[in-house]
Amino acid sequence: MWWGFCFLAAGAGIWAWFKYDYLPVQLPQEHDLTSKQGTTLHVRIEGRSEGILQLTMLDDGTSRLDPILNLADADQEYVSHLPAEMTFHFPLEYVLTDPQGNTTPARLMGRTDQLLKWVSLKDKTTHWVGLGNLSAVDKVFVTSLPARVQFDYPFDMDLTDQAGRSFTATITGRSDALVKYKLKDGTEEWLPLAGLDSASQAFLRGLPANWILEYPFNYTLTDVQGHAQPASIEGRSADLAKITMRDDGTTRLYPIASLSEKDQALLRALPVKLDLGYPFKGTLTDQQGHTLQVTLIGRSDEELRFVRAEDGTAYTYPLARLSPEDQAYVKLLPVGSAAVAAEQ
Repeated sequence: MWWGFCFLAAGAGIWAWFKYDYLPVQLPQEHDLTSKQGTTLHVRIEGRSEGILQLTMLDDGTSRLDPILNLADADQEYVSHLPAEMTFHFPLEYVLTDPQGNTTPARLMGRTDQLLKWVSLKDKTTHWVGLGNLSAVDKVFVTSLPARVQFDYPFDMDLTDQAGRSFTATITGRSDALVKYKLKDGTEEWLPLAGLDSASQAFLRGLPANWILEYPFNYTLTDVQGHAQPASIEGRSADLAKITMRDDGTTRLYPIASLSEKDQALLRALPVKLDLGYPFKGTLTDQQGHTLQVTLIGRSDEELRFVRAEDGTAYTYPLARLSPEDQAYVKLLPVGSAAVAAEQ
């Protein structure tokens, strides 16, 4: 009895070995495959490459590419003995899966060493995705395809910021610290890479830097109260931005801390480059709340020198008489002065 069982087991092993290695296997062939989730697939196997099967679903006649790693272990072993005579070339249709398991029907158009170009079969939009943002199975398959596409801007992408807010944008370029994009309404904006979530940052930093932001450039600044002001950004120091107002052409120094969080992040991502030489225009507010349009021409540790815009008269003014906010602002300015014609 025992010897008979051993004989049968040995015979089964020899048959499996002989069947896989010596019997010719022809494709296509119909077969029931089982996925890792236990789902039975009634398919005709049309061919395979390293890691991928081309299948026709017998239930509805549709064709699809399926990663071999998605199959149960026994079926992976089975298909590994099928002839690998199939090669894939771009473009090809495929269902992409991200690391969270979300799927997207796509037409794969090409890839670089780090990026995959694909077109959504739902809305025909073109996307680029980092290979690291694909599932492990899809990454194996995509990297087996030839790298024969050149990366090009623009392309559509869903950006996510540090707070988890997502929005769709057309990426038109990036610098070392900023990404440049357009919204659906055509508005062009910049955003610091550091303001995005880690996945968006990793993807964008893998793109070629095709853009160098140089001063001056036009931008609409927004302050902490939500007031927007079209301006030309001339440069910045650690705490101040030099801007020219596009409505009246005046040049001012603006405390970066008085801007919205978004604009603060944007300015701090820009290169530090600013000539703080006097004179420049500004608005001063005293302890009683009175405001005055002036041209700042210098300061000492205790006093500020300016020319009043109303009549061109020059004044020396105690810093202590300014509002607390303006005192803090003025102390960011360099100690020194420019020549003036008169002083009172």
